Amino acid sequence: MATLKSLLRTAMQGESSDHACVGIAEPKSWDACIPIVNKTLWIKSGHADKYNENMFKTMAGDVEMAVKPMNCPCHIQIFNTGLRSWRDLPMRLAEFGKCHRYEPAGTMHGLMRVRGFVQDDAHIFCTEEQIASEVADFCALVKEIYHDFGFDSIVVKFSTRPERRVGSDELWDKAEAALEEATKLAGLDYILNPGEGAFYGPKSLQTERRDELLAFRHDRGQQRTPSASSLNSP
Repeated sequence: MATLKSLLRTAMQGESSDHACVGIAEPKSWDACIPIVNKTLWIKSGHADKYNENMFKTMAGDVEMAVKPMNCPCHIQIFNTGLRSWRDLPMRLAEFGKCHRYEPAGTMHGLMRVRGFVQDDAHIFCTEEQIASEVADFCALVKEIYHDFGFDSIVVKFSTRPERRVGSDELWDKAEAALEEATKLAGLDYILNPGEGAFYGPKSLQTERRDELLAFRHDRGQQRTPSASSLNSP
């Protein structure tokens, strides 16, 4: 299993490198690490308000900390280090990010809903004008990787703004319009999934493959690879 994991990771790192993604360095003892971040970061990003019940929390002295449930705010912190120019964009960060989420016992299921996992994750920082082309390129990469693993039956969903969200309707209009344009560039047909976007942006182009190995599970789609657009990041 360790050999297979290493081969998969090496293959995915090669794909990321080929698409000009900057890899985020991991500690040598990463498999034994539990990443903990000051909770103020999650308050600033909006996750603490919308996701608090699903976060593991602890104290470091009198400072409340949270075990990292997702990679987004930490990648933003990396982007925010130093001065950036529009000439630096697009900037693509990729990481095998270790995350932990408090999922209620009744919701956990096999490998699909767990409390600890490693996420092959990337965030692309770009101008509004670059969103459509960057998302279209990402969709092509996802289809290519799925094809390499023999998964060619893919359903694409366009998940629009949820009721609980951050940001103005004007920003959401821009984000949804940019992702709709990306579907045309990528040549993708999609199913509208109203109200199922993330609180910070539409989870458009949410690919959902039909896994033949899990066909007995009422033909439910599995293993989503979302592409989200956020104009609300801190």
